[in-house]
Amino acid sequence: MQLRHRVALAGVQLDEVDSRIIVQGVRSAGGKTSVDAVSLYGRDGQRVTGSQRDTMDIEVSFGLLIRNNDMQARAELLEAVNAWASQALRENGGAWLTVNYKEARQAHVYLEAPAEEGDLHDWAENFRILFRAYGVPYWQESSPTTYTSAVSGSASGMMTVNGSARTVANIWLENQSGDLINSCRVTVGQYTMQFTGLGLAGGEALVIDHTAEGRLQIWIWHTGGVRRSVMNRRTPESADDLYVMPGDRAVNFSAQRACTMTVSVYGRFL
Repeated sequence: MQLRHRVALAGVQLDEVDSRIIVQGVRSAGGKTSVDAVSLYGRDGQRVTGSQRDTMDIEVSFGLLIRNNDMQARAELLEAVNAWASQALRENGGAWLTVNYKEARQAHVYLEAPAEEGDLHDWAENFRILFRAYGVPYWQESSPTTYTSAVSGSASGMMTVNGSARTVANIWLENQSGDLINSCRVTVGQYTMQFTGLGLAGGEALVIDHTAEGRLQIWIWHTGGVRRSVMNRRTPESADDLYVMPGDRAVNFSAQRACTMTVSVYGRFL
C-alpha cells in the first residue's frame, strides 16, 4: 500500500518497521522566532534590533492495525515505534528526518516526546511523536550547491544559493603549490574570514564547515584524514561565520600561493 505520508529517520522508514504501522500525518510547525525591538522615543512603532529562529517542531501521528483486544501485541508494536524514534535521542546525537513529499529536503531533529501509550484498548487511538530541530531549525537541502575555482593564488566567481532563509557556506581551500601557506582570505557574499599562521602544507586543505547542528568548525585536513583545529588562526576582524542569503552570490579567495577553493551551500527553507 502506498501511503500519502511517509517519514524516515536516518534513512529508516517508520512504516517499514512493521506493516501494521499506518502513518496518519506529518505536521511541520512554523519555526519559533525571537525578536528584539526598542521603542522610538516619542514616535509610534519600534525598531527591530535583532531576531533569531529558535526551534522548529515536526509531529508524526500514526495508528496501529491490531485488534484492540490484543493489547500485548499493540504494546510491543508501540515499543518498536519508540525504538525507531529513539534514533533521534540527544544521547544518539539526533537524526536526520525526511518525508516523501519534500524531495531532497531534510531536517536534523531530536526526539522531544515519544509516543504515549494511553489506553491501548482504544482502537481509534492516534499516537503522536514530537521531534524538534534546534541547531538548524529549518528544512534544508540534502545535497549542496557548489562552486569550484581554478588553480590560482586568487580567484572569484558567482554561485546560486537556493532556499528562502539565511544559511551558511562551507569552504574547502586546498594548497596546490607544494609550499607552505600561512595566510589567506575567503569571502562569501558580504562575509569574510582571514587567517594567519596557518601552516598549511602542500596537499593539505583549510576546511570551514558545520556540524549537523550548525556549529562552526575550522580545521586543516591532511592526507589520510588527519585533522587539526585552526579556529585560533582566524583574525579578530573576521566574520563570526560565512552567512549567505539566497540568490546569486559572489565568492572569492586570495592566498600566498596557488590553491583551489570549493564552496558548498545547503539551502534552507522557511
